[in-house]
Amino acid sequence: AETEGYDLNLRHVRWPKDLKIAHDRVMNERAERQKRERDAKEQEKNRRLREAFMEIAEKLRWMCWAEDEISIRVCFAPEELDTEGRVLSHCVATYKEKHARGDSAIFFIRRAKDRDNPWYTLELDLKELRVIQNRGKANCARTPEVEAFETKWLEFVKENWATHNK
Repeated sequence: AETEGYDLNLRHVRWPKDLKIAHDRVMNERAERQKRERDAKEQEKNRRLREAFMEIAEKLRWMCWAEDEISIRVCFAPEELDTEGRVLSHCVATYKEKHARGDSAIFFIRRAKDRDNPWYTLELDLKELRVIQNRGKANCARTPEVEAFETKWLEFVKENWATHNK
């Protein structure tokens, strides 16, 4: 209670009628405060990285591609990585700085009929033009269909890399 700013000189704080209820209330308040602090830090990080994300997206926009009812596009904003990680239950949101620096690039693979819903997330090594990872829900491996799409897309990228990166 003291670390959460409660005055332990107050009798009802020091000696609550129901210790468990008082304890749970303070722990819930602490969890809410910590969540607000984490969210504020994340919003600040996103604000700081947004311009770099837009620059990377403009540079790699040509890599957006579709075939056989599947599409792929580059990540445009740090908030997209938050959503992608939350919906697919994986850690892509921790790759924000890596993407912003251009060490690797994050792409979203979608079903053409359902472009707004996360399906697979691909990380591309921009120096070697190789897929580092491509994961779906709860880090599941890609299906044969997605793997075939990835192979064709990567061929397209390699064939056109020199043209777009002079």
